[in-house]
Parts: sequence; C-alpha cells; structure tokens
Amino acid sequence: MKRRVSLRVMLAAVAVLAVGLAWWVNSARRQRAAVAAVQKGGGGVAYAHQFVNGDPRVPDPNGRPPIPDWLRTKLGDDFFSDVIVVGFTDRGPSQEALRQLRSFGGLRSLYIADPAFGDVEARHLHGLSQLEELYLGSTRIGDASIPVLEELGGLKELNIGGTRISNDGMVRLQRSLPGTRITHY
Repeated sequence: MKRRVSLRVMLAAVAVLAVGLAWWVNSARRQRAAVAAVQKGGGGVAYAHQFVNGDPRVPDPNGRPPIPDWLRTKLGDDFFSDVIVVGFTDRGPSQEALRQLRSFGGLRSLYIADPAFGDVEARHLHGLSQLEELYLGSTRIGDASIPVLEELGGLKELNIGGTRISNDGMVRLQRSLPGTRITHY
C-alpha cells in the first residue's frame, strides 16, 4: 500500500525547514557583524574549531571546521563555528565592540588588557553568563564593577590582577564566586 503525503504536511515541513534555515543564517550574520566590530575595535577572535574539542585552553594548529574548503571559502567560518574567544590587547575595545559581545552565544573566554577599560566599560559584561575565563588584568576596574562580575557564575577563572579592586572587593568576589579561581595582586 502506497502512502501519500498530503500537500498540507509537505508545506508544513517546508515551512519548518525554512524557519530553521533562516534562524541559522541570521545567527551567522549576527556573529559575522560582531566579529567585524571586534576587529574594527582593536580586538581579535578565535573559533571553536581552532581548539581541541572546543577547549579554549588547548589550541589546535590544524583545526578546521568539518566542512569542505570550498563551502567554507564561500560562506565563511561564521556559518559553521562559534566564536569562543575574544581578546583586546593592543588598544582598548570600542564601545561598539563591547556592545557586540552578547552576539557571541558561545563565548567562553574574554581577554581585556587595556588600562583604559574601567567600571563604565565593564557594564558591557552584563549578561555574559556563559563565560568561563575572564582576564581583566591591568584594567581600571574597581569595586563598582563587582556586581557585574558577581553575575558571571559560570566563571572558572577570573584575573583581576593589577586592577583597582580592593581587598574587601576581592573577599566579596571570592564569596559570591566560590567555584572560581581568582587572581588578584
């Protein structure tokens, strides 16, 4: 007995496929725009495929997304791999680059080593709950940034060495982030 698929079921399947594809393309475009803003703002990014098993502590010099080169060349990395590391070292991140940080849904490590980065700029860290590593050494952040840092409950490592965070602020952070290794000097 032959089974027939009704036109209604076929149209529903095509609609679901179209919505999924639109979501994927939109996510990739958002990430691509965020990468451009970070790079324009003096930073750099690294993708999950550039690390062993996506672990930002273990670089993979031969890491490539599991797609053919011609497709990667045509569409770019943003369609096939999440940005998991963002860093700003040479010059401070622009306000636009900081605003774009939330566009990286897979962001796990953030490095900011700029003396111009202070409490006002730190407010852009709000909502980055997926972060596991945060390096803010030698920045101007102080105790006013502690409420934002306390929100980052997924942190495994936090470097606030050379900042303006007081010893009392450090104690407060240790209490509110008990599973986080905090470096403060």
